[in-house]
Amino acid sequence: MRYADYSYYTDNYLSGRTALISASDFDYYAEQAGIWLSHYTYGNIENVKDISDKVKQCTCAIAEKMCRYDKTTETQGITSEKVGDYSVSYESRATQKEALKTDIKELVNMYLSNTGLLSRVMSGGCTHEI
Repeated sequence: MRYADYSYYTDNYLSGRTALISASDFDYYAEQAGIWLSHYTYGNIENVKDISDKVKQCTCAIAEKMCRYDKTTETQGITSEKVGDYSVSYESRATQKEALKTDIKELVNMYLSNTGLLSRVMSGGCTHEI
């Protein structure tokens, strides 16, 4: 599910900055961001009728993070470089993927921490009595 559209991305989220994501790619990245949001909100976000600006902002931030990740190549994962007797060390793609997951989780926590969407309690709460 997409929680923001390209118009929101360019007009609200970017606030005049240049778009990293093209109009033709935005729906893909927004859909992928929605999958991450569903995962980290334990599906709670799927029951929200009125999508808040925090959710839309988070969608755009995750979409940009994923786009940036996709645009990087193996050669951009340089972790160290030596000039004498030339030597270069690269970060593995697996390490880059783990960093992406960590970054996405941090974005979700940053944008949605005070919304109630990150609660593991099912809607309606616990109904049994002690």
